Amino acid sequence: MRTGSKTRTALTAGLITLSLAGCGGDLLKQDPTIDQFYTLDSEKLRLCQGLSNSCRDLIPFASALHLIPKIERGYDTDLKGPNYPLSLARLMIDPPNGDYKASPVDENGRYLRLPINEQTDLVWDVLQEAHESIYAD
Repeated sequence: MRTGSKTRTALTAGLITLSLAGCGGDLLKQDPTIDQFYTLDSEKLRLCQGLSNSCRDLIPFASALHLIPKIERGYDTDLKGPNYPLSLARLMIDPPNGDYKASPVDENGRYLRLPINEQTDLVWDVLQEAHESIYAD
C-alpha cells in the first residue's frame, strides 16, 4: 500500500468517526426524564421510564404468577385475579396505603405519571423478571 493511500484511508476513517460521533451522539443521549418518573399507559398496559420509549409490558405478568407475592409484599396488599395485568395497573394508579399519587398526563387519563420510588421500581424490576421468565433462551 502506498503512503498516499494509507493517509487517505486514515483520513477517511477519521472523518467517518467524527461524523458518526456528531450524528450518533444525539441518538445515544438518554431522555432526561428517564430517571424522574414512570409513565403508565393504562390502555396498552405499558410502563415506561419518563417520556422515553424504554417501556415494559404488564401483559407478561399474567404468565409469571410466581412473581405476584413480590408485588403483594411491596404494596402490602393482595393482588386480585383473574386479570393480573389490569389489577397491577390499578394497584399502581391507586396504591392502597396512599403511598404516592398518580397524576394524569393527558386530558382523558390514559397516561399517568407515577413517581419513582421503591414500589414503582419493584414493579419495573418484576416486569423484567416476568419477561425473562417467559422469553429466556
